[in-house]
Amino acid sequence: MGRTKYRQKMAFKPLLHVMLVSVAVSLVLPATSALNIDFVYHHFPQMTAILRQLSNEYPELTKLYSIGKSVQGRDLWVMLVTSDPNEEPLLKPNVKYVANMHGNEPVGRELMLHLLSLLLDGYGKDNYITWLLDNTRIHIMPSMNPDGFEASSEGECSGVQGRGNANSADLNRNFPDFFAGPPKVGIQPETRAVMDWIRQKQFVLSGNFHGGALVASYPFDNIPANSPKNFRKFGSPSVTPDDDVFRHLAETYSFNHKTMYLDHSCRDGSPPFPNGTTNGAAWYSLIGGMQDYNYVWGSCMEITLEISCCKYPKSFQLPQFWSDNQKAILQYLGEVHQGVWGRITDQNNNPIHNATIKVKGREFGSRTTYRGEYWRILRPGTYTLQAEARGYDPVELNVQISKGVTVQNITLYPQSSTYYEPRSDPTFQKGGLVPSISPVPNAASYTGTTVKGLWPTYTVNETFTTVAPLTVTNETDMFDVEIFNDVSNTSMIDLVLTTNSTDFYSEVETVAFNGTNDALTSDGCFPDFDVIHNQPKFRLCECVEVWNMKFSFASLHQPCNLLTEVSETQRSCDISAWIPLPNIASIHRLQSTI
Repeated sequence: MGRTKYRQKMAFKPLLHVMLVSVAVSLVLPATSALNIDFVYHHFPQMTAILRQLSNEYPELTKLYSIGKSVQGRDLWVMLVTSDPNEEPLLKPNVKYVANMHGNEPVGRELMLHLLSLLLDGYGKDNYITWLLDNTRIHIMPSMNPDGFEASSEGECSGVQGRGNANSADLNRNFPDFFAGPPKVGIQPETRAVMDWIRQKQFVLSGNFHGGALVASYPFDNIPANSPKNFRKFGSPSVTPDDDVFRHLAETYSFNHKTMYLDHSCRDGSPPFPNGTTNGAAWYSLIGGMQDYNYVWGSCMEITLEISCCKYPKSFQLPQFWSDNQKAILQYLGEVHQGVWGRITDQNNNPIHNATIKVKGREFGSRTTYRGEYWRILRPGTYTLQAEARGYDPVELNVQISKGVTVQNITLYPQSSTYYEPRSDPTFQKGGLVPSISPVPNAASYTGTTVKGLWPTYTVNETFTTVAPLTVTNETDMFDVEIFNDVSNTSMIDLVLTTNSTDFYSEVETVAFNGTNDALTSDGCFPDFDVIHNQPKFRLCECVEVWNMKFSFASLHQPCNLLTEVSETQRSCDISAWIPLPNIASIHRLQSTI
């Protein structure tokens, strides 16, 4: 009898242990799966558990890393989301979102967790998200100030409890300042970690989430030392040389937000924010802000996003904040695909590291990566690029920027050269269209997107060099890609490849491929077909459906991830499939009737 009771007690202990462990885990992990994150505030153990779960479930799309630790030893987590997290493809730009810099402003912290869930769940299902992850490296930091968050109280709409870190330092006053120099308070561990992070990664675009207002603010935050005494009172802006770009970025967010662009005032006496945007100093000037530091020292275009009138609203409001901001968050990330990109190399095509690339008339430039890469967000227009590096002759050239990305490679030659004349090396052009996100869903949950708008196009210019011209041994060739369609027979599509050269593939003048919707493969695209006997094949890829009709556009040796522009209003299809065959130097864009 005694042994039986003993066995029962022994059997109960493992069961009790399992129950206790289950209870402990439930206190850390959310009640739902990682891709169905609750709209509650997640403290550091819960947030860490979600990030690790996402990383474990999506190793092919994520990379979880810490850039350092807070004063109290909490990791400053960052999750990289991209289609190839363990590689760094050439010229794939880095963007970042940073939230919860002020511990008592945590709405952005929660939105970043839902953004992660949205991106991972949408990859392969949603055209825009898939394109975004295939062409962008997105770094998301849910909390820059985890210590401050733990000291804050839900429901506190104002006040400063938890605003600073564990040393009571305001992290958004703790960066070196272009106008004022080093911060008055010693650089904090969280600030130092972000500064090192910015130095290590060449970020191109950034957003910093705050609370307490509803506005998109852009640099400069501080004002020059010689500004008039009443500069602050008049609400005068402290304008950067890239004010046009910053205004565009801020308006991109505000106009894609459900209400920010309406100039909503959170409280009586607040200044008006036309279009929901403001220059930082025009609102109020501050010293040591992070967005100014990103711009001046990191060559990164960062804006500050104030997304809630209440700093720490009750959690039941989080679904509405997600619904209000979701489209803006996604659209803003795509703005990195604007302007000019390229590589700076020497005469042997070796990358030149730490070369300076500037836009004439714009004081702040950037430096190339170890692979010679550079990125510069610019609005459409004509600009003069200036490139220089120690030991090389400088280069200055004009470049035309249109909507999307212009790829401009530059070759520098040693200073020992004695004869210089601009020369262009033929290179290929590529292009495509990116589906825009659909109108903002009314519900908090994301409902998907449609291919309705324009994605950025890519235009690869000729490589610019400064060296004596070489003899051109081959003529350039131009290929036209046309898609014709008889309106009376909407099931037939003709793809015609022609060449204007008589000595390059001269035995073939025109190759046509006819197909109907019945010939489509299971993925909705036409199969591969031979362009020329024993030559590489085109892959007809990335179908677009217009008026229940599918179009497929060709790409040779290129990933099938760029679409063509479809304009339903103009009843036309703007073909922009650049075909990089040997010696191709130009492209003819056609506007043909559907």
